[in-house]
Amino acid sequence: MTHKIKVQMFGNFRMDYNGAPFVAEKMHKESQFNRMMQALIHYSDCGIAKDKLEEIVIGERDIDAPHTALRVIVYKTKQKLAQLGLPGKNLIYLEGGIYYWTPDIEI
Repeated sequence: MTHKIKVQMFGNFRMDYNGAPFVAEKMHKESQFNRMMQALIHYSDCGIAKDKLEEIVIGERDIDAPHTALRVIVYKTKQKLAQLGLPGKNLIYLEGGIYYWTPDIEI
């Protein structure tokens, strides 16, 4: 079985997994999750540098340990994706300072 995520990036951000929409009202409230997924999807072909992802997801907020905060956000995003029913354990992975989206789920 081929696993696919269909994404709408223009206008309202929306994701469908295998034809079923993610829970939009819950996702809309979780802006870190949205920013994380938008960045990973946008850079799914080549990956996104850890510092660039941190800038996108955390932004200008005053956080003592932004690197740690990014790792926590990635972990929580992975948990959220598992709760939404996406298969696999390592949907988002870090390799050589670059975060990648798994090639197992087509976008």
